[in-house]
Amino acid sequence: MKKSVIVDNGNTQQIQLVDENKQFTKILSESMKDVWKLEQNGFNYHILSIFGSQSTGKSTLLNKLFNTKFQVMNESSRQQTTKGIWISQAENSNLLILDVEGTDGRERGEEQDFERKSALFTLAISEVLVINIWENMVGLYQGANMGLLKTVFEVNMQLFLQQQGKIKTLLLFVIRDFTGRTPLSNLSEVLTNELNKMWKDIAKPEEYNESTLSDYFDLVFTSLPHKIYLPEQFEQEVIQLKERFYNTEDPDYVFKSKYHRGIPADGFSSYAESIWDKVAYNHDLDIPTQQQLLAEYRCDEIAKAIVNEFQEDINKYKEMLENGEIMEDMGEKFNEVREKALGLYDSSAGRYRKEVYARKRIDFLEKMNTYLHVYYLLQLRNLEKRAYGTFKNNISEAVKDDSLFFVESLENHKSKCIENFKKLAEESKLKDTTWNYNDHLNQLIKEIDEYGKITKDQQLNKIKKNIEKNTLTLLSGIVPTKLNNIRDHLWDELSNDLNETIINSIEEYKTLIKGYDCSDEELENNIKAIRKSSWNMFINLVAEETTDNIILVRLREKFEEVFRYDKSGLPRIWKNNDDIDSFFKKARDEALALIALFTFIDIPEQKIRDITGIKELEKEDLIIIDDERSKKLLNKFIREIELQYIDAKRSVVNSTSKVPAWFIALTMVLGYNEFITVITNPIYLIVAVVSGVSFYALYVTNLLKPVLRVIRVVIQDIWLQINNYIKEAKVNNSKKQNSDDPSTSDSLSYLEDDIPLTKLHKRKNNGKQEMYDSNATLVNFN
Repeated sequence: MKKSVIVDNGNTQQIQLVDENKQFTKILSESMKDVWKLEQNGFNYHILSIFGSQSTGKSTLLNKLFNTKFQVMNESSRQQTTKGIWISQAENSNLLILDVEGTDGRERGEEQDFERKSALFTLAISEVLVINIWENMVGLYQGANMGLLKTVFEVNMQLFLQQQGKIKTLLLFVIRDFTGRTPLSNLSEVLTNELNKMWKDIAKPEEYNESTLSDYFDLVFTSLPHKIYLPEQFEQEVIQLKERFYNTEDPDYVFKSKYHRGIPADGFSSYAESIWDKVAYNHDLDIPTQQQLLAEYRCDEIAKAIVNEFQEDINKYKEMLENGEIMEDMGEKFNEVREKALGLYDSSAGRYRKEVYARKRIDFLEKMNTYLHVYYLLQLRNLEKRAYGTFKNNISEAVKDDSLFFVESLENHKSKCIENFKKLAEESKLKDTTWNYNDHLNQLIKEIDEYGKITKDQQLNKIKKNIEKNTLTLLSGIVPTKLNNIRDHLWDELSNDLNETIINSIEEYKTLIKGYDCSDEELENNIKAIRKSSWNMFINLVAEETTDNIILVRLREKFEEVFRYDKSGLPRIWKNNDDIDSFFKKARDEALALIALFTFIDIPEQKIRDITGIKELEKEDLIIIDDERSKKLLNKFIREIELQYIDAKRSVVNSTSKVPAWFIALTMVLGYNEFITVITNPIYLIVAVVSGVSFYALYVTNLLKPVLRVIRVVIQDIWLQINNYIKEAKVNNSKKQNSDDPSTSDSLSYLEDDIPLTKLHKRKNNGKQEMYDSNATLVNFN
């Protein structure tokens, strides 16, 4: 007798219940009593087994769920790990877990005897049978172990269900590497339909012919994501699944009383061994007959040879499809290749047992369809990519002309693109298959819709930017012109021009987007954006036209227009009887009225809201020149016009002064010797002659005044380079020199008051324009 294998891993111990040679252990009773302490639990224990293909992670899943220590597969070698049937106690619980050798392993090859016996054994003794299956195996007959389950169900019906009565077993399908691309409900429906069909087809005792699968089995379906690619999500969902086995309050708790076999714990070892004996010696699970074996062997060999030739025929298309090319007439060509292979198979394998031949033919056809389906998926990928690229190119061409029928054009191109894709996808399908292209079609529609939305937004944004650019061009011609041609109703005119410009821009925008099927919300938001950007343009243009230098230039021009030039626009030549003070006061008042006009945007706030749509408007946004800046401008401007005033006064004094005749005679007498010295000295004489000739030449050619003007400008430029302190000193000195002159003292008295220009307002009183401060007090600049 072979010695039973015992593995002790920390707090858990597992034993090999049935070894790979189908020998049942002799130490199960001892382990129940001394190791797991379950023998006295009566009916308070539960049995769970796992069933599935080799290397699908069954042992790993059990270890995660129940903290067992079953040996797991080495990823690098991918060799068989679990041999036979192993049993272990779940950590700190009354659960006994059976880990069963996987099916479809290369180590056993085509020998399925142990697979059938182990599956039937676990089905008979377990309350819950976990069926571990990959998502991509759902719908496959062999991949999902449906053939094996069918045999097991038949024998289970004959051996055990009649004895056990209507005790149910829970089949818990755990769908591994679940991607979510196909909903779990759909996968569950496929498996349920296959199991029901299988149950209907199995051989049943006569009294059970009308029975259904649900009479003996409950089906539950759950899923787990990929353990390698989604480790965190896998761990989290394993923890959630674990609740079903431990938490009795969980609505999905699996160990219900209707699943219990009614065997007390102290009798479980004997019960399990008796079940295994029935299974091990049941001939319905034995190796097929020699004739069947020969038929299966030859059919497999024939299929293998034809598949190799079949693969050579289709491999020539692989590189083309992988490079993104479209295979023309794929469905027709692949149907021919498949029919050729089926013909070869039928002629060679049709001579063997008909039931084996027919079954193997289905497997052979499915295998060929599986190979060809890979090519079909590549074709769909390429069709989707080409259709999307064609759509993008067509839309790009359609919007080059800024079409007014964008949405209509978009829908037309989308419809053509989808119809062409469906036509080619349908033509590429194989006959008698359930292949579909819905996933690729849905992805194509999604990509088309996303690109259409992006293109629409880009075009709308482009139109809006062009409108804003045109608006800026219009305002750039209006604002500077108005500000350079100042009138009493300046801001009213500017606000009206702004409103008209915005209205025209909005109407133009509405016209250009008619073909884009914009929602009311989109239209309203874009119009708000145009209004707001137009107001910002207006503000910026006003700011550009009201810099310190420009304001000072306008003030000087206004002052000089009144003070230095007469009504005919000719320069004034001051005479002794001219009232310089009156001219100065008038010029000063008009200049000050001008600067007061530029202190803030004098448009009513409500009118601004109506024009721009801006609800929250800060008063600070309307200020152009604040108090501090107005003081600096005023001081600078006053210093400049003061010098012009002093120059005007001095020119009158210089023009009215006359040299006495006696002074001329005295100068001639006293300067006789110097005159003789000049004419007798060659150097002095040459300098005098050159200076005289130059002066005369400039006079004759009318260049004297321009030269003097240039000299004066040069002197003024040099003068301006002198620091402010020297300027102020000279101004103060000039004040002191003229303090005795009553005509000047009155005119300069306005400098005593420091009145912020932003607080000044113009009013007309009896036809005369006057300036008032913020307290409505008349400001007297005299």
